[in-house]
This record gives sequence, structure tokens and C-alpha cells, in this order.
Amino acid sequence: MAKIYSTDGHRLPEPTKGCLCNRIGICLLTLTIAFLSSISLNAQPAVPHFSTGYEKKDDVNSLFADLFVKSTILNTDVNILEKYNATTINSNNLSKKTENFFSLGLLYQNWGKFKPGIESEFVLSHDSKSIGNHTLYDVSIVPTLAYFFSENNYLKVGAGKKITDKFGIYSDGPAVLADLNFSDFDYENFSGEASVRSRYFFFDDDRTNRDILAKLKVSANSSEVDKIELNTSYGDKLVDFITFVRNNPEDYLYEMNTDKLFNSQILIDYYLIKDIQFKSSIEYFSQSKRRVYDKSSEFVNASLYGRKSESVKFSTSNVLLLLLDKLKSSFSLDYESTEEHFDAFKNSENFDNSQLASVKNTQKMNDYSASKLQISTANTLLLGRRDSLSVNLLASIYRYDTPHKDNKDEHDESFSSLYVQYAHRFTRRFNYRVLLDVKHQHYVYLNAEKSAGSNAVKTIRLRFGPEYKNDVIFLSPTLEVLANYHIYDFAKTSGSVSTYSFRQISYQDSIVAKLNEKLLISLNSSIRYSERGILYWDSFSELPISGNFEIMFKCMIYRHFRRIYFGLGSNYYKLKQDNLQMHRNTHLSKIISPEAVIGIKFSNENVVRLVGKYDFQDIGGATREVANLNLQANVYF
Repeated sequence: MAKIYSTDGHRLPEPTKGCLCNRIGICLLTLTIAFLSSISLNAQPAVPHFSTGYEKKDDVNSLFADLFVKSTILNTDVNILEKYNATTINSNNLSKKTENFFSLGLLYQNWGKFKPGIESEFVLSHDSKSIGNHTLYDVSIVPTLAYFFSENNYLKVGAGKKITDKFGIYSDGPAVLADLNFSDFDYENFSGEASVRSRYFFFDDDRTNRDILAKLKVSANSSEVDKIELNTSYGDKLVDFITFVRNNPEDYLYEMNTDKLFNSQILIDYYLIKDIQFKSSIEYFSQSKRRVYDKSSEFVNASLYGRKSESVKFSTSNVLLLLLDKLKSSFSLDYESTEEHFDAFKNSENFDNSQLASVKNTQKMNDYSASKLQISTANTLLLGRRDSLSVNLLASIYRYDTPHKDNKDEHDESFSSLYVQYAHRFTRRFNYRVLLDVKHQHYVYLNAEKSAGSNAVKTIRLRFGPEYKNDVIFLSPTLEVLANYHIYDFAKTSGSVSTYSFRQISYQDSIVAKLNEKLLISLNSSIRYSERGILYWDSFSELPISGNFEIMFKCMIYRHFRRIYFGLGSNYYKLKQDNLQMHRNTHLSKIISPEAVIGIKFSNENVVRLVGKYDFQDIGGATREVANLNLQANVYF
């Protein structure tokens, strides 16, 4: 029998957590430019594939396509990468946005160790809501020549041309690249790999953008299981952004953004004795950023000065593992510290020292140092052939310090949690679990001006339920009780409230029944009731304020014909909100959604699925009907 998938990605008859179809978010065009400019020319997924999807939800239509092809044609390696996103919002003002990234790489294999090729990129972005119904495009074509020392070790150089048009401003100029790669370095007990990737773009208006990334990895193996590894990387990126002067498309400035980073990490994996393993990592990271305009203008105040920042981060993680037949334990000690400092400097002689001092003071208000120490242990004990007990403990403290006298955000935060789960297996098909989860978080402001915001959150969760599975039916009912208390530290005054409470009881169930070899039914249900209120600790009594009652139910019947399957069913959702002090209903929503699905499964990975849903909505007495459509296809070559 071919496996059947439900509309939200569950494999039946043994459902797992569903994977929702990718949703394309709408973002600002400047962020889009920053994202597209950071795409690596050689950034490619590992597995050749094609995936596409379409979704209509309410007034939003989203379409995406993702293609990666890696093949050899006429002694030429061909790499194609295509990413396309489109979003349309059918509101009062129609909004359209498209983003397209395409890259093509060719490498001819028939010249011995010398291999000529071409690397090209095409970026196109259109946003009807942006400045002047904006369209952005970016094109680069770079012929290359690579010399291969061995199969995976090579030097590649190339020179070509890059053309950009952003906000109607056209620029072009030479594009130069150089790559060096060594991926199979071996010497006695040491192995490693190293690479340098660099891109330079020289534009006709005396601008130069660059992207350099160097990596080194060295591993030392003292035995088959013990290992020490060093990872180091250095990056240097310069990207320009456009700022218009007085909203004049003929008068503009470039803001040059420089980002330099260094990262080094040591990994240790060592067996002290047969059943005790020690793992450790030590990492150092530093980053410097600099933002300054190519020239100053009296109409753009930010162009009169430049901004810069320096950040340093150190972290270490240490784990001791005990691996016995009936006991699996881990003990962890983690520490992390971060410092970041901000500053400013002159970019114009018209910017006097008093103005610079004011900007410096504003920048330095963001200075901070932070540290976090965390201790944890996770343990699983087999009590017998059918019983197991898991106990996890965690405690951490976080400190955030601000040296500037006007920054009052200094605070400490402590967190602790206890997780206990007991599981009993009655039979091979029937088991039972009980879970207790207790958390406590305390947030303390160190300055008097913000001390009223100091608070603590206590959470207690108890969950239990059985699970039964055989060749015909799968069911997993779960009952959960949750209590959450939000406690403020300030002393009680007349009429003040120091504690808010949230309590919830919920029931969830998932049932899958195989009626015969071709027919299957799936039922998913959820019932939740929650209350919010005020807790008085003196008498430990609660004054309820509001209550929510929520029901969700979904029933689907699936019929399969070899690789094709059909599904038909319905969703029901109801939300009732009450004011418990006024003893009246404040909101009522109901949604009934007939649903249909058709899918084609060519293999475990290659799936095409179309889902249609029609919502009959009654929200607060206002009714409407909404059609939703979702198409998703995944094909791996």
C-alpha cells in the first residue's frame, strides 16, 4: 500500500508533525536589496531538485519556485540555481512584489588540469509599493579559468562585467573573482581543508564593492573516536546603499557599509574511559562595522558623520556524557560573554566638535556587556523492561550591563526548570506517559527608574495520555493542565495588582483508522478552556477576569489509487470569549471549512499535492466566505 499524506504534510497512518507550505512574507525593498546583495555566487543546495508552490489565503496570493540542476553536458559541468518568489495582495490598493535570483555556472572539463568556465548571476526585484513603482536588476557575467592541482584542489580566477540598476540609478563596471580551494589536506594524524573566496566589483562612479571570505579547518585524530578540530574564518564585505537628497532622483548619496568579522572555534571530543565521553567547544568571535557616506550633504544630516561599532564574543560549552546500559546522563556547563561598543567620527569639516560629541554620546548609549552562565543535566533511567524515567534540570543566570549613565536597561535574569517524564509500556502497541514541567524566570532591573518592571514568571504544566498503534488504528489522546503566574516585584499599594494568572486545561487527540487497503480516515481534535485573572497571594484566591473556550476539529477521508490519492473532509473551529466579571459573552467566532486534497507520490521525496479549502466564517456576527488554495511540488533529481 502506498503511503498517504494528509493536507498538512502528515504521513498516514502514522502521522508526524505537519510541515506547512512555505509562506512568502512581504518585506521592505531595502531589506530585499541587502538580501540579494549578500547571495553567494556559488551558494547552492546539496541535492539537485525542483520545488514549487502556490497559496491563496484570503486576499494574499503567493507563488514560489526553487530549482537546482547539477549535470554534465558535452564535457561541461552545468550548475543552475533559480529562486523565484511572488506575492500579490488584492486589497483596496493592489500590491505586487516579485523577487527572482538566477545563477548559471559552466566548467569545461576537457583541457586537462586547466578548466575554462563562466559564472553569471541575474537578480530582478519589483515592488509596486516602493519608490516610483521600483524595479531593481543586477546582472554579472564573469568568464573564469581554473587550474586543478587535484580533483578537489584548485585555483580559479575570472574577470567580466557587472550591471546594476537600483531606484533608477544605473551603474556598471568590471567584475573580478579569485577562488582558492584545498579540501583534502592530510599529514600524518592531521587532516583539513582551506578556502578563499573573493569578489570585487568596480563601478564607473568610483565605487568598489567587495566580498571576501577565507576559511580554515584542521582536525587532529589521536584515535578512531578522539578528535580535536580547529575552525577559523575571516570575512570582509563592503556594500553600498542609496539615499536620495530631498527625494530628488537626480541627487543621491551612497552609504558604504563595511563589515569585517573573525571567528575561531576549537572542538574537542574525547573518551575518558569506555562509558564516559567529554565534549567541549571554545569559540571567539569579533566583528567590526563601519557606515559612512561617500560624500556629505547639508540636506542629509547623517552624511556629516560616520558610525562604527566593535563587538567581541567568547563562549564555551562543555558536556560530560555517561553512557551505561540502563542510564544515560549528561552534565553541561556553558558560558558566554559579549561586549559591543559604538562610536562616531567626522565625515565633513562642516560638522563641528560639539555636534560630533552629541552624536558620540548617542552612539555610546548603546554600549553594553553581557554574560550568561548555564548548568544543566539530562538523565534517562530504565527502571525495568517496560518503565523509564527522564529527569532534566537546568539553571542559568544572565547579566546585562550598560556603562553609559543615561542607559537604564541594566538587568539580571535567572531561569530554572525541572522536566520529569515517566513512561510505561503495557504492550508492544500500547504505552502511557506522564509529564511534569516546572519553570521559573526572574527578571530584575538594577536601576530604580525601571525597577517597577521587575517581574517573575512561574509555569507549571502537567500532561498525560496513552498511545495505541496497530496495523488498523492509531490514537494518541492527551490531557494537559497548565498554570502560569506573572508576578511583579514592586510592593503592593492601594489598588495595585502584583500578580496575574493564566490557567488552561486542554484535550487533544489524533486518530487514524485504516478502513481497508484503499480507504483511510483521519480525525484530529482539540478542546481548550483558559482563564485570565488576578491572584491574591495573601489568601491565595483568584479573581477571574476573562475566559476563552476553543474547539478545533478536523475529519478527512482518504482514498488511494496506486500513486494517486484523494482526500475529502471538513474543518470546524469555534472561539468563545467571555468577560467573567460582567458575566457576558464578548466575542464569538465560528469557521466551517470543507476541504479537498489530491496528491501524486512518485517516490518518498517526489510529491505533488493540491489542497483546496473554502471557509464559511462568522466572526463577531460578521459573515463572509473565503477560498484558499495551496499547491506544492517537490522533485529531486
